[in-house]
Amino acid sequence: MTDKQLNDKSIWDEIYRKTENKPGWDLPGADPNMTDLIGKHGGKDDSMRILDVGCGNGRNAPVAESLGAAYCGTDFSSSAVAHCRELYPDRDFYIQDICADLEGTELGESGPYDVVMDCGCFHAIPPQQRGAYIANAALLCRPGGLLVIGSWHRGEGVDGNDPQYYPYLYLSEWFFNAGDIESLFGNTFELIDSRVDRDVYPGMFDGFAYFALRRCK
Repeated sequence: MTDKQLNDKSIWDEIYRKTENKPGWDLPGADPNMTDLIGKHGGKDDSMRILDVGCGNGRNAPVAESLGAAYCGTDFSSSAVAHCRELYPDRDFYIQDICADLEGTELGESGPYDVVMDCGCFHAIPPQQRGAYIANAALLCRPGGLLVIGSWHRGEGVDGNDPQYYPYLYLSEWFFNAGDIESLFGNTFELIDSRVDRDVYPGMFDGFAYFALRRCK
């Protein structure tokens, strides 16, 4: 998929429709690494508010439940958001391009949040839009708050993604390690923890990486 296609909402809507809201990257249950990192660095507080960026079919809504936190989700795909609203009618979901200007939008005015989590959205952002993503993440995450990102891990010798493994989407820049994240986010967020889990998508590349970052005050 090209950068232009990644920015085409209709393609994402089609993916969710064709797969009946179970796209190829979806896994059953909440992501345990997300749950663990948020619990470890964000605490467990019934006043905590969590925003799920690229929420997809709402798979990670139980992360907030397990921590006693309030949950909101946002996604580029209206099909995905419609599905989430059916599953969780008491939660707030926003249809929003996370790289767009958020001034005056429902999402922009809903923050700031204590925790912003992103399991597989940031790594699909075209490189030229990453600055906008980071600026919006800073807008949505309160000073001292937590940003947790999950992405393909860039291990030694990994510099591209073969589309035969992932027919829907791919960019050669989809892989990140801790140094990459520090370089990209360092002016606004501090990397405080990271890990690589090679059992999330067994046999695919060098595992799935998780990065916990603290919003600079």
